[in-house]
Amino acid sequence: MDPQVIQRARYVLRTRFRRAQTCPPALFPSACKQLLSWLENHPVLSSLVTRLASMATESREQIDKIIADVIAGRVCSGFYAATSTEEHAALCLHTARALTMTGELQGYLRDSAFTGLAEYLTEDHFERAEDAIKPLRDVAIDGLYEYLDEQIDTRNVIYPAFPF
Repeated sequence: MDPQVIQRARYVLRTRFRRAQTCPPALFPSACKQLLSWLENHPVLSSLVTRLASMATESREQIDKIIADVIAGRVCSGFYAATSTEEHAALCLHTARALTMTGELQGYLRDSAFTGLAEYLTEDHFERAEDAIKPLRDVAIDGLYEYLDEQIDTRNVIYPAFPF
């Protein structure tokens, strides 16, 4: 693969993730939605994202349950567990997808979703949604970024540019 294409992909990847990592809390769900949309349509990264999305993991089911429990007004429970880097990346992707759904929730429900997801990822208790956003960014958003960035490097090694 052309080194300039790889370099550009890494630069744009970093820029897109930085927005989700630094935006105000009110914009966090929409920043995650924009990020995922970009990833799903990127010519290099979309196949990686599709593979992660198709992984059936216990964590994926647990995250779906947390969102369902929040909407139903039930108490969330469960804790994060991944046994491989790829499984962790799949968890991060699914958490980011769950965060996009919180954009449709209002007030207490949105706050409960943030805290429920953060508690699942860290096993810590959060009283305020604002406090829960930092671990969501640190674990889910950064984790997904690190995996994709590493995969770009791996693909660059596997598919070097050959002069024709």
